[in-house]
Amino acid sequence: MYPYPDFEFPEPERAPGRTRHRDAIVARLRGFRPLLLDIDVPDAEGPVPVVVWLHGGAWTWGTNKHTAGPFSTALIRDRTVAAGLAFASVQYRLSGEASWPAQLHDVKSAVRWLKHHAAALGVDPGRVGVWGESAGGHLAALLATTGDRAELEGEQGVTGPSSRVHAGVVWYGPSDLTTMTDGPAAALLGDRPDLAREAGALHHVDARSAPLLLVHGAADTVVPVEHSERLAAACAAHGVPAELVVVPGAGHAFAGTDPEPFIDRGVAFLRRVLRRGEETP
Repeated sequence: MYPYPDFEFPEPERAPGRTRHRDAIVARLRGFRPLLLDIDVPDAEGPVPVVVWLHGGAWTWGTNKHTAGPFSTALIRDRTVAAGLAFASVQYRLSGEASWPAQLHDVKSAVRWLKHHAAALGVDPGRVGVWGESAGGHLAALLATTGDRAELEGEQGVTGPSSRVHAGVVWYGPSDLTTMTDGPAAALLGDRPDLAREAGALHHVDARSAPLLLVHGAADTVVPVEHSERLAAACAAHGVPAELVVVPGAGHAFAGTDPEPFIDRGVAFLRRVLRRGEETP
C-alpha cells in the first residue's frame, strides 16, 4: 500500500579506514518506528565477515546508538573493524513496545537485510557473526541456535535469505527463561508465559548451532552463571564448539573487573571462526 519498499539501503559515508552506512531501514513495521542499523565496513580488497552487535538493557531499555553498559560500544566497534570485520549495530523492539517473539524476529530481519545487501556493503553473507551482552546476549544465543527454525523467522523486511549465523559471542546472557519468572523476563513474555521455553537458547541447541564463546561473571546475581554453564554443556552434548569463560569475582556486566580483555577475546574468537567461511548463507 506504500509507494516505497519495506527496507532501504542508505548512502555510504567515508570514515578513516572504513565505509559507514547509518540508519539503514531494515524494516518498516505498521504502528511502530522503523527498525534501523548502522554498519561500519573496513577497507578491504574483497568481502569481509560481518558481526551483528546486540545491545543489552533487560529488554527494557537501550539503543544501538549509545553505550548500554559500563564499557564503550564504540571501542568494541573500532576493535572489530580494526581486525578486518564489519560491525553492524542493530535495533530491536523493547518489551514495552512488543512482547516476545518480536525481538527475535527483529534481529533475524537484520541478519537477512545484511545478507541481501552483502554485495553492495562489501560483506560476506557466508561469514556472519553475532555478539551481544545481557539481553542482547540472550538474543545472540538464540540467533546462533535457531537459524533453521522457520516458525521463528518473522516476516518483516527482507525475506528469502536464511537468518543463520556462523559464530556467536554471548556475554552474561540468559539462556533459559523458564528459570526467570518475574521482572524483565516476565515483561518480555507479556501475556504468554507459556513461551518461556521457546524464548531460551538452551532449548534450541542442536548439531547445526553456531560455535559460541560464552563469557560470564562467577558472581553475577542478575543472570546467574549457570545460564552460560548449561548452554555450554548443551553445545558439548551436540558436538557444537563452545568456549566457556567464567570470570572469578565478576558481577553482571563484568562489574568489578576490566572488560577490555574480554573485548579482545571476543574479537579474536570471531575473527578465527569466521575466517573459515560457510557455503550456505
